[in-house]
Amino acid sequence: ASSLQTAKMADALSNFCDLSIFLPNTGIKNISVKKFYNLSNKLKIIRLKNFTTFPIGLNHYLFSFMSVIKSFRLKPDFYITRMFMASAFLTFFKKKHILEIHNDMHLEGRVVRTLFKYLNLFNSKYVLKIVTTTNTLKKHYSLNYRIKNEKFIILPNGSSFVRIKERIKKKIKNVGYFGSLNKSRGLDRILFLSRKFKDLNFFVYGGEKKDIQKLNQKYRHKNLFFNEYVDQFKIESKIKKMDLLLLPYTEKITVAGDVGNMFDYTSPLKMFDYLAAGKIIISSDIHVLNEILKDKYNCFFVKNYLNNYAWTSKFNQVLSYNSKNFIVSLNALKDSKLYTTSVRAKKFYQFLNINSLYFLE
Repeated sequence: ASSLQTAKMADALSNFCDLSIFLPNTGIKNISVKKFYNLSNKLKIIRLKNFTTFPIGLNHYLFSFMSVIKSFRLKPDFYITRMFMASAFLTFFKKKHILEIHNDMHLEGRVVRTLFKYLNLFNSKYVLKIVTTTNTLKKHYSLNYRIKNEKFIILPNGSSFVRIKERIKKKIKNVGYFGSLNKSRGLDRILFLSRKFKDLNFFVYGGEKKDIQKLNQKYRHKNLFFNEYVDQFKIESKIKKMDLLLLPYTEKITVAGDVGNMFDYTSPLKMFDYLAAGKIIISSDIHVLNEILKDKYNCFFVKNYLNNYAWTSKFNQVLSYNSKNFIVSLNALKDSKLYTTSVRAKKFYQFLNINSLYFLE
């Protein structure tokens, strides 16, 4: 999700300015970034060849430092980064930048946490703005690091789906889930629902081929279909084939590698894609999601979301809500226009008012 969000934002920003993005020399080499992420622009990517694996530990610090050093020859007007360590180096070199934050600092090393806390780097004059994806995350940093309110911009994530007039079906037949197969994302809940509602088809998209093979061997429900991760240029059409979409989160939301916990701060990309598809959404009633989703307005919340039978009750209600479903789906589609990567990029650009940009990721 981090890579996808970065790619989509870099693509949208490229419509307004000359953008370069520095990356480690990792990833699939036999397919273009533009095709893989279904982008409109060919990004100007500069890879640091010495970093052939994802930079962690000492390599994370080295990659951050080398990215900043190599950027100097481009003479950019401005920088945006999602890396705390890159922000620290930019501050030390007196380079103005925006720091975009999507989570707390729990996954960061002790060195990074110490630097920002005791050197008060968040309040540096070279960190012009701190972008958070949720108001909850902004409050967390404001309280724990005593950051001035004027430093913050709250910019939720967004979808890059093409909006066309969708015909909203009255009858619900196909139920979809798109994303990680980690238990924290609600896979067990989907398995339970597929057994309870045998007249519905449940489609799960996510995971590697080997994961899907194991799941198909283990669970042989006739109405349950596991599919491996779908490339970005296919996912939009897959989502729009569904009648109902699920966000069945549990009490913990892990990130890549099934680590960490984004429960209090998540701003999931698929939530914005679901809205843009104009479909019925049933979601766990997690506090942070209430910043975007509103019960019985653009989604249906399950209050007691850790209870399987609360989900059964909500499904039965929604299956009988023909006219209500239509209105809620239309509201989702209407609200999605506020949350697009294009709208998000315009807000960045309006603040910067620059010609060239350097994106550190």
